Amino acid sequence: MKNGKAAGPDQIPIELLKALGNWGIDQLTKLLNRIYDTGNIPKDMLISTFITLQKKPGATECENHRTISLMSHTLKLLLKILLTRIRSKIKPEISETQLSEMILRDLDNFQGIGLGGYNINNIRYADDTVLMAQSEQSLQKMLDIVVKESEIKGLSLDIAKTESMTISKKPQAPSCKIRSNGTQVKQVNQFKYLGYMLTSDGKCETHIRKRIIT
Repeated sequence: MKNGKAAGPDQIPIELLKALGNWGIDQLTKLLNRIYDTGNIPKDMLISTFITLQKKPGATECENHRTISLMSHTLKLLLKILLTRIRSKIKPEISETQLSEMILRDLDNFQGIGLGGYNINNIRYADDTVLMAQSEQSLQKMLDIVVKESEIKGLSLDIAKTESMTISKKPQAPSCKIRSNGTQVKQVNQFKYLGYMLTSDGKCETHIRKRIIT
């Protein structure tokens, strides 16, 4: 776990747990094994603090906010261990039951960007999704699939929250005229995704400046 993370209601930072060294590892192992064997989690570890953050400056609508939860780092360790153990068992089930997985798995054959030998054409976090393609035509086909499969499963795309952006080294970013059910998707030169400001020139100066100012 990374340093600098906010502590939960128990006010125990991750740096303190790391500073305990091997002795702390032994004690945490005993505690987590006891929780695992008995199924009883101490009540103080189950308390979380929820904080609402704005997705955009000056946001007033509920849908323009996201919520984060501050919980005990000891509980996070337990949850990470459990997730690691059950991931291989639940992955086949998730691919058939999770709506987002069912919708986006049809995009596997579309070329996105190459990263570490992998083809990445979408990024997902909760209900925030980014589609990536090499051309406007491919992106339109991907969007059509997402819209169609979503409607089949009773979901809909919020066109008001949907934006497109082209990343290019050219002084003027190429246009991207994609549509969702006949409505053109708004093209922007920058947008924020999970706290990071992405710009059409592919550079990070805008994000760095905003971080310095705030």
